[in-house]
Amino acid sequence: MVDRGEVSLDLKDDVAKHLPELIKLPLLKGYDSDDKPILEKLKNKPTLRMLLSHSAGESYFCFQHRVDG
Repeated sequence: MVDRGEVSLDLKDDVAKHLPELIKLPLLKGYDSDDKPILEKLKNKPTLRMLLSHSAGESYFCFQHRVDG
């Protein structure tokens, strides 16, 4: 899709356009001393490059139980 010019690796609106639910999710910053998740509202929209390099702040599904309690 990048090669065809349909999406960009670095434009922030591309991801929001195709995955609007993604920008509503909080950012997992870590865990406090009680093992509770530290969540923050996104300051910037993630780019496709961030998602592909696993640097967008999203958690893996296998860690979901920690966020949900």
